[in-house]
Amino acid sequence: MMGAPRHRSGTFACFVVLLGAALSLEPASAQTLRGRLLESGTDQPIAYGTITLLTEGGDTVAFTTTRKSGLFLLSGRADTVGIYQVSAAALGYEETTDGLFRFRPRDTLTVEFHIAPAPLALDSVIVEARSRGAVVEDGELIRNGFLDRMRQGFGEHLTPAQIERLSPVDMEQLLLSVPGVEVQYGFGNSRILLRGRGRRCVPSVYVNEMRIQTTGRTYELGVNVGDVKALEVYQSAAEAPTRYGGSLMAGCGVVIIWTK
Repeated sequence: MMGAPRHRSGTFACFVVLLGAALSLEPASAQTLRGRLLESGTDQPIAYGTITLLTEGGDTVAFTTTRKSGLFLLSGRADTVGIYQVSAAALGYEETTDGLFRFRPRDTLTVEFHIAPAPLALDSVIVEARSRGAVVEDGELIRNGFLDRMRQGFGEHLTPAQIERLSPVDMEQLLLSVPGVEVQYGFGNSRILLRGRGRRCVPSVYVNEMRIQTTGRTYELGVNVGDVKALEVYQSAAEAPTRYGGSLMAGCGVVIIWTK
């Protein structure tokens, strides 16, 4: 598949073509993988599954969490060209990795990814739930509403386990793993931007429920990447929770950082 066109549909062992415009989000300048995670045999959507873009050697490039509808949108780095594979995992399902395929800058791949249920004993489910992200056992993330907001399907969420799996070296790498986030590099600093409704804008930023006065510069956050427990990103003010600046009025989105 070395001579593939820039916009493609996947047909791997567990992929079938996703017909129609199931996602209304615009692809970014980076490579974009979008589609839906479904249960094999029933085509039921799988919510809160993890879709991971991997290099041919198995290194993580980016990952995201599926919504209630099973939809996902995942972007790689714009300057990365190579052979990739995709992994899908969800509680109660067999983790499945498939590919290989070539991605060039601005390529868009639209797929359906089917994974099979994995019958688990109750104690296995508990162990799996704990290993997935500790979000079930983390009282703070339950009290502050992180878990409830993730279940509602609005915005993008990174759990403690997902952040640990990504092992970001800095805040820029962590933020770039979230669909819709861009980092604008400058002289000695970098700036966070969201791609909301086709335009780039500086989001509001909250750290542990406290709003940070920022122009989007990452150094203004005052947070080391190793101290980040969980992350929420909302592309627009209309999507964000009211307590964190959400509004039906037009406006840029919100980034919420939870620390350890």
